[in-house]
Amino acid sequence: MHAATPRGERACLHRHPAGTMVGMKALWYGIRRGLRRLRILWNDVNGLLTIADVLGLLGFWLYRGTFRRTMAVGITFGGLLLLGQQVETGISARAAMTGTGLILIISCLGGLTLMFVSGSFSKHFLMLAEAKGSNLLEDMKRARSDIHAAALWSHVFHYEQALASEADRHAEQQAIRAHRDGIERKLFNLMRFDKAKADDDMGRLFACFGLSEDGWRYVFDYAIGVPVGRSLLHNRIRYDLAFVKDFYDGAPFHHTDTKLREQFDAAAPLLEARKRARMGWLFTFTLWVRRPMQAMWFHFICRAIQIRVATACRQLDRTYPGFIFCPDHFLWPTRESYEIVRQRLGEQAVDDLNAARRRIFYRVFHPEAELAHQLMHKAIYPDFDFATTLRRRFDPGYALGELDESWSQDLRLYNRALSPRRRQEAGRKHFLQQSRQAQRWLKRYLEADPSLAAGLDAEAQRAVRIAVHVDHDRIRRRLERATGEALRDAKLRAQILAIAADKAHWSLLLQKVRVHHTLARLQIEDYEFFLERILAGPHISALPPAFARGRGSSSPRGTSSSGSPRTTATG
Repeated sequence: MHAATPRGERACLHRHPAGTMVGMKALWYGIRRGLRRLRILWNDVNGLLTIADVLGLLGFWLYRGTFRRTMAVGITFGGLLLLGQQVETGISARAAMTGTGLILIISCLGGLTLMFVSGSFSKHFLMLAEAKGSNLLEDMKRARSDIHAAALWSHVFHYEQALASEADRHAEQQAIRAHRDGIERKLFNLMRFDKAKADDDMGRLFACFGLSEDGWRYVFDYAIGVPVGRSLLHNRIRYDLAFVKDFYDGAPFHHTDTKLREQFDAAAPLLEARKRARMGWLFTFTLWVRRPMQAMWFHFICRAIQIRVATACRQLDRTYPGFIFCPDHFLWPTRESYEIVRQRLGEQAVDDLNAARRRIFYRVFHPEAELAHQLMHKAIYPDFDFATTLRRRFDPGYALGELDESWSQDLRLYNRALSPRRRQEAGRKHFLQQSRQAQRWLKRYLEADPSLAAGLDAEAQRAVRIAVHVDHDRIRRRLERATGEALRDAKLRAQILAIAADKAHWSLLLQKVRVHHTLARLQIEDYEFFLERILAGPHISALPPAFARGRGSSSPRGTSSSGSPRTTATG
């Protein structure tokens, strides 16, 4: 008779088959998920590679492995020669040297030749694209400047209105009513490139504008159009709009459209804001890891589009001699440009142009707009992600939802490039709890010292709230301990007064952070709009339904995207 099996072992034996099945299902699920990711990656990469790229990669592989490959062959032949002293191998020293040298020549010179051919082919078409004006398509952005101006007013400069005195706001309205015709005539001269006439007395006239939406629009049009240096412009108008002008210096789908990346990584105001917001080594490491991947996707997407567009332009030029096709026929399709092609070349030319445009962008991206957007987000979404991180770490009104926009709202509207697992819900809640608690400590302290609170105007109060939000000079710890007798802490009072005295600089940093974040949001909307137009062709409305619904930044002041009234915060 067999020994009795312990009860625990019997239970394990009963559970083992089910556990195996669960493990097998998990393994199969992981394999399927991995294969799906590989298929998505292949679909993305496949459309970005040209024959020249394949030749270049092959040449680079041959050239890079020259030393390793030659050494391996040489060692193999050497071993065979040593073995030949004992056993007949049929390998002579001359044959060994010839074979090793042949591998060296094929690997080194063959690799260099393939890379040269690939580079020459790509360079020719990239130069052709430049010669046909692909770098001049920054006007695609300028065509949406009305949307950009409305977004910047709604999300940045509207909040400065509440900080100005009633006298300043009234003076601006009077100046606009008295000089409206003259202002519009000067701006019209600016559009006609009559710079001398437009520049006359502009600085004096625009210095007080920017506290109303009408005044802001005049300032925006003047700042974008006037050909003066940054230092002069900043002294002529109320706000520093260098970031905005810089935003327009780069054509969509072109390697020059990297201004937001350059601003975040190198602009002094944003670097100072990052330092004050305590975005330390961990964020720097994240930036260091993600930036190269973003730059790679953007480089290959722009390169593939430029090469294919230049190739299509040359083919159409040869098919229809006497007419010059340009990149804007593909990247900026309009009814007018297509009507010109139809009138001069006929309907067949329009059909060929449409077919070429769709073939290029279906190859690079995807026929489905959503998949095309996902690929483009890999190249531009990190700009918005980093700008959002900086703003919620620096701007308490944005982080705590006190404005017409909020961090939570932006996550819902724009985080299509993130998976739910990466949103870190628990960490976000903890950050918001800490921020709200710090603002409550500040409110308690100011209520206990009415004379201090009365001495802080709206701009100074905002500066102090920002300093508490970023924990400037460990002010949170002092506020937390400020209870009872500690409410008369002279050092804390002096610290708050010092921050208030530096309110102009805090406001400048806040404006820069908000402008950069708004531009990053507009970049996503612009590229989605451009892709929608390109994939659909010129026979659609100026604003596709998917984007006409709005996402907050382009909504008119005072209304939400649905048209309902909005509450107004002081910022």
